[in-house]
Amino acid sequence: MSFSSYFTHKSGGDRIFSVEAPKIKFGRGSLQEVGDDAKALGMKRVVVFTDPRVGQMEHV
Repeated sequence: MSFSSYFTHKSGGDRIFSVEAPKIKFGRGSLQEVGDDAKALGMKRVVVFTDPRVGQMEHV
């Protein structure tokens, strides 16, 4: 995913920019939709990071 759709770099221009993040999904079963959501955003190679504590937490 590139940022080219959000801004055009200009030499000597601002170095600060902002982007609107897509909605964040929570809840049981939301992980099953992440592949389709990533594909809809044009992503081709995605990685999800977690840690042992998050993996052991109860579902909310």
